[in-house]
Amino acid sequence: MRDKLFKDCPVCGTIGSMENRISQSLKISSPRTGPFTVRGLSGQYCKVCGEGFLDIKSIKILKISRARKIAEADSLITPAAKILSIESIAQKTGIKKQNLFTMIHEGALPYVIDGEGKERATLETLKAAILYKKKRAVKVRANIGKRIKIGVLKANSGKTLLKEPSGNFNVLSKSNYVRSSENKNPISSSKKKSVPSKKSGSAKK
Repeated sequence: MRDKLFKDCPVCGTIGSMENRISQSLKISSPRTGPFTVRGLSGQYCKVCGEGFLDIKSIKILKISRARKIAEADSLITPAAKILSIESIAQKTGIKKQNLFTMIHEGALPYVIDGEGKERATLETLKAAILYKKKRAVKVRANIGKRIKIGVLKANSGKTLLKEPSGNFNVLSKSNYVRSSENKNPISSSKKKSVPSKKSGSAKK
């Protein structure tokens, strides 16, 4: 993903007013953390109205900083009994440990900070991971879902296909897919070319 570049301000409409700025700071607040300042941001800012648009890297920094502040606040009210290991969450959810570490660090999953300043998973991390897993799972309906081998699909409906560990796809579509390897279209399966049958004695000499 690339940063979108502006020449004209999309807020006030001033032509040629946008400029790149680095080492910017932004003050944000939430009910759980109170106000705090995030520094080291960069992006495009309007010289006239002052409106700014952070780049992708800065948005990530902002998200990580906010999650860290929330984790610090939650650490003060989270009992030790709710601290869980990453290994146990990985076993219960099926999400890889490295993916869990990344999601926690980037603020996709809640966590707390221990006395050494390390990120620790909690019962809330497990709940969020289970919810994340459910959202990504494909719900196969009895009269719609079907399994098709990898490499034989060409999607026409824009439906999302989720790869399963078994190497198959669960498809959420009644018939709107083309099997490219077999050159068959389920939609037009009724339009098959009829092959004239050869009857004995009817062939022309």
